Amino acid sequence: MLIFGRFCQLDFHAIALDVQLDLTQPCSALTRQTGTALYGSAPRYDVWFMVEQPTLWGAKAADEVAAFKLLEARVPAGLLARRLLIRRPHMANETTNFWAAGVPAARAYTLYIAHTTARDPALYAFTLNTPDDIADIDVAAILRRDPAFDGQRQTEPLFAICVNAQRDPCCGTHGTPILDRLDSRGDVNAWGCTHIGGHRFAPTGIVFPEGVCYGHVESDELNLIVAAAARGAIYARKLRGRVCYDEPTQAAEHYLRAALDLDALDALQLEAQTKMSADQWMVTFHVRAQTVRHQLDIVRVDLGYALPNSCSAAPTKQFEYRLLHHTVS
Repeated sequence: MLIFGRFCQLDFHAIALDVQLDLTQPCSALTRQTGTALYGSAPRYDVWFMVEQPTLWGAKAADEVAAFKLLEARVPAGLLARRLLIRRPHMANETTNFWAAGVPAARAYTLYIAHTTARDPALYAFTLNTPDDIADIDVAAILRRDPAFDGQRQTEPLFAICVNAQRDPCCGTHGTPILDRLDSRGDVNAWGCTHIGGHRFAPTGIVFPEGVCYGHVESDELNLIVAAAARGAIYARKLRGRVCYDEPTQAAEHYLRAALDLDALDALQLEAQTKMSADQWMVTFHVRAQTVRHQLDIVRVDLGYALPNSCSAAPTKQFEYRLLHHTVS
């Protein structure tokens, strides 16, 4: 067994911030100012239900759609499901709530189901004329890749950008221009969505079906993100993490990809994660076509200062995942 690199001689006690912060600033401005790490911040879910609803959204609009409960009830035990409302760019002007009305609408609505597994992630699209059409969707069969749903499986990536301004103004201010820029390309499947978590990293969004989550995206980076998605890779510079992994595993993946200069999604395979203590984990990956194992010792560090995690929230203690050491065997 040999050590890859060197032991990180870091003091893992609280690290004081040497800049004065104006906590009245928007939450996304504060994370930029402090250099808050993006990696290890993606929401952790296995199944994503995304239903079209192009009305104005409230702060918790997705919680008000009863149709989600019908879908979530069909998710096998042990899997985590997340609900999103979605709408096309520039579409927030409908006054009829399709999901509440219970009557045929003037047009069809779209439902997406994404299964964001590390291996064989999948995205399915369904056309709904009434909310009752959900009754015909066998979620368990989709999750086991039943060929009966091959006709609904999508090969084109879906880009969901959080634009839920009522949940946090940063997402409306920063997410909307990114969504519009994506849409203006004319060659991507781009949707605005409700809260995904982490508006302090706005503009933030997820590429499905792989569940690659990005934050603090700049408009001049969109071509790189779209190109990475097309070839089954990540754009590492703005990666928050893959939603199939929990936060310490996301951090370990970040460090390993940086060390080995790997961006292909299938280049790494997670073998194990062991929680060593309340703030320390051992994460093991192996690289495709190699026999060696990479063990990364990840520790969660108290940064010694507090920031609001959203514009309306009180400041809370901030933490970051650091690499303690990396062993190759």
